[in-house]
Amino acid sequence: MKTYIVLALASVSVLASAQVSMTGGTYFQDFDTLQLSGTGYAWTNNLPAPGMPGWYSSQSTYDADGGFSTTSGQYSYGGSAAERALGSLALPGALIVYGAQLNNATTNTFGTLNVNYHGEQWRDGSNTFPDVLNFEYSTNATSLFSGTWTAVTALDFNSVSNVGAGPIDGNLPINQAFMNSTITGLSWAAGTDVWIRWRHVGNPSRDAMAIDEVHLTPGAVPEPATLTALGLGAVALIRKRRKSA
Repeated sequence: MKTYIVLALASVSVLASAQVSMTGGTYFQDFDTLQLSGTGYAWTNNLPAPGMPGWYSSQSTYDADGGFSTTSGQYSYGGSAAERALGSLALPGALIVYGAQLNNATTNTFGTLNVNYHGEQWRDGSNTFPDVLNFEYSTNATSLFSGTWTAVTALDFNSVSNVGAGPIDGNLPINQAFMNSTITGLSWAAGTDVWIRWRHVGNPSRDAMAIDEVHLTPGAVPEPATLTALGLGAVALIRKRRKSA
């Protein structure tokens, strides 16, 4: 269940390539337009479900599930209500990847990207093997598997329940983790893309891992005048401290 209010939402327009259009505010995705029940739904890259332009996956289909399945694949996780999360279960030998193409739709250059989301666990399959969704981003990718990717371990979602309990309710806070970190050092020019992705590497855990309530907030590169002012302020502070010493 969602427990906080989004203060700023960026409009999401379906462009020619249907990427997520970053307009300077906060983009929010709750995945609630994914299917509630059933199996074998087609995943169409760029627009897998209404309200999800710009989302991609290595999988061509997904099932709706509540943590009961033990089959490798991609899932719309949730209970009976229209409260969904995008996730996966990956057995040894599998590699399941999903993420988004983000386009700078402003006239400014972004220097940072804050990412926060809730990691949800919907199945605790093992008391021996922990599980993880690894987070990465790329400034030169053109797909989920091209370009150079940088890991951000602060945004990795590690399994929170490892006792072999079987299906668990990922909407409960005890089965969640809030992940939050800011990617810095970007030079994300107007009209160009940054990609983000979560990698689920196959392992024996049989854990159902998911992401929900994703917030993405870009930050502009400071103007030269602002940087100069910050530098002068720092110099003045140093001189003041020397005088008072």
